[in-house]
Amino acid sequence: MDSGLYTATSGMIAEYQRLQVIANNIANADTAGFKTDRTFFELVRGAMARAPHGDAPIRANDQTLAAGTRFDPLSGSLRQTGNPFDVAVEGDGYFMVGTPGGVKYTRDGGFRLAGDGTLVNASGLAALDPNGNTMRIDLAAGGAAGGRSNDTGGPIVIDEAGRIFRGEQELGQLGLRDFPQAQARLRKVGDALFAPVRADDSGEATVSRVRQGHLEGSNVNILREMAEMIESQRAFESYQKIVVSIANDMDRKAATELGSIA
Repeated sequence: MDSGLYTATSGMIAEYQRLQVIANNIANADTAGFKTDRTFFELVRGAMARAPHGDAPIRANDQTLAAGTRFDPLSGSLRQTGNPFDVAVEGDGYFMVGTPGGVKYTRDGGFRLAGDGTLVNASGLAALDPNGNTMRIDLAAGGAAGGRSNDTGGPIVIDEAGRIFRGEQELGQLGLRDFPQAQARLRKVGDALFAPVRADDSGEATVSRVRQGHLEGSNVNILREMAEMIESQRAFESYQKIVVSIANDMDRKAATELGSIA
């Protein structure tokens, strides 16, 4: 069978996988804390085939494969929300959240108070303090919920270190860990969550700053994604034409050879 067929087919598969990644980036352009994924490829060298009649060996065509994806750790832009429990990170820090699979990390600081006072994100996962304990906010320590002040307290204030105050009372501190070179140290696990590549990597003591009343948007560049989508679609179509052309040639060759045998 023509080795060019394998090359073109592998190219089609690689571009299809790349298109799926691009589509997911576009779909999450408005997702807080989302990091753009990039497909990376690897070239598989064709094997040496035995040539007939003692001629020099023939190398089969090389193949391009989508080897996986890497996320872009570049920070997204911050937008002001006014919600006192919305927080964003400036720097290499990630918020700690508890999951059934253990501690995970996120740049999505869209938190709210559950009925029992637990600080949770949009998926209902609990925010953790620096020691890895579930954060519970005691609003009875003063003030009204939602950052509004009243006669017995004041608004919720979260300082740059992630400490949560109401008036003079400290109610807790958000758990943050820094991951410089995050692309090599973290992997995506869904829902804007990340897990360490190495189980023993729990990040470093944070020097990042927390911004209260803000959320970090995704770092998706829509114009770039659209340009890459067009490029990938054209590459896919080119490979597809090659596959069709080779298949037609094989059909004609088979028909000619069978006709001569008959």
